[in-house]
Amino acid sequence: MNVKERYYEIDLFRFIAALGVVLFHYTFRGYAADEMSILAFPTLGVFFKYGFLGVDFFFMISGFVVLLSALERNLAGFLISRITRLYPAFWVAVSVTAIVTVIIGGSRYNVGFTQYLANLSMVSGYFGIKAVDGVYWTLLIELKFYFLISVLLFFKQMKNIEFYLFLWLLISVLSIYIKLPVVVEYFLFTRWSSYFIAGAFFYLLRKNGSSLLCLVGIVLSYFISITYAYWSTSSLYRQYGTEFSPLIISGIVSILYILMFLVSIKKTEVLNKRVMLSFGMLTYPLYLIHQNVGYMLFNHFGNDNNKFALLGITTFLMLFLAYIFSKYFEKNIALKLKRILLVRLVI
Repeated sequence: MNVKERYYEIDLFRFIAALGVVLFHYTFRGYAADEMSILAFPTLGVFFKYGFLGVDFFFMISGFVVLLSALERNLAGFLISRITRLYPAFWVAVSVTAIVTVIIGGSRYNVGFTQYLANLSMVSGYFGIKAVDGVYWTLLIELKFYFLISVLLFFKQMKNIEFYLFLWLLISVLSIYIKLPVVVEYFLFTRWSSYFIAGAFFYLLRKNGSSLLCLVGIVLSYFISITYAYWSTSSLYRQYGTEFSPLIISGIVSILYILMFLVSIKKTEVLNKRVMLSFGMLTYPLYLIHQNVGYMLFNHFGNDNNKFALLGITTFLMLFLAYIFSKYFEKNIALKLKRILLVRLVI
């Protein structure tokens, strides 16, 4: 398979997931906890409070596309592809968020210059330095996944990827029943691992055709995801003070698995159109820029009389900024960064 092959329907799925996260933050999370936003949207929040599951979908899609990338590259090529994918938009988003924070952050939001510089590394959270925006926590999980894949590439073990996925899967199942050592939980992040594993198996199913091994892996991953979905309702209640339906959460998780299964058996070809790439290009910068900047706009300009208009304007503004980032900054920075990395790494 050519590394340039793209599953355009996944671009659409990623965009829908990102928009779900945006609406979760704007209509529910911001007001419900931590005093991040002054605007409450109780009617909309009833529906969009489940938008946090867009993150789960991101992780599953990551398992799919990252395995595609890794199987077609050596270690240097894989690292370059991931670095040039993640960092350009991230640097722009961190910078814009920091500037907006300085201008209208008020008492709720603040950022120091040292904190800003540390955030540019993307790994500041590992050293206890507060993120400029809270959504960056998912990137730390992604980086751990990239690290695991990089280890397999370094030792030339990608040919045995099914074995390592199953080993990871069995450890993840075990984590449901017993407390694992902290170092194991840290590097294998078993709370989220089932989504990455499922995504990887979905890709192998798409690449190699029907396989009992892949199907068993997907079913076990689904079991883990549903288990954590049920367990999450209690922690969500403690955090937000409102009930979350375990049936609704499990139903949405099930839909995510069904969608990726349909991709893996080539039943989504009607959506596999290049036009979907436009949605995919917006996804990552939209996710990075929307949360704190949106909340600060709510807090600075919002009141009960204009909140719905402000919600619409802010959402549109974030989509517009994502477009500008993607079209005029992300690609140019990525190309320059790739040239620098190619000089230093032999592919």
